[in-house]
Amino acid sequence: MCAMRILLCLALMATCVASTGKFSTCCTRTSPGKPKAGTEIESFIIQKEDLPCVHAVMFITNKGDIICSTPSVRWVKAKIAEITKKNEQENNELNGSED
Repeated sequence: MCAMRILLCLALMATCVASTGKFSTCCTRTSPGKPKAGTEIESFIIQKEDLPCVHAVMFITNKGDIICSTPSVRWVKAKIAEITKKNEQENNELNGSED
């Protein structure tokens, strides 16, 4: 399941990157609000400002939708920490480590 998520993210990134090395679509604005209840966020990408793209956290849902969120908002930081911890645990399980 973890490998499938990683492949989905890589495929999404590969299809979004233009020949210039930038995303062909990006977050041009963000929202501080939480996604709708029941939205399953699987991964994230931190987008740096490169106008017209703004500094944002691009959350990727299980349906492949992208949610552009404000990086400094508390729930965004918590969600990043949650996803990072989950990914570390899954990687440790795959590697046979229990750290």
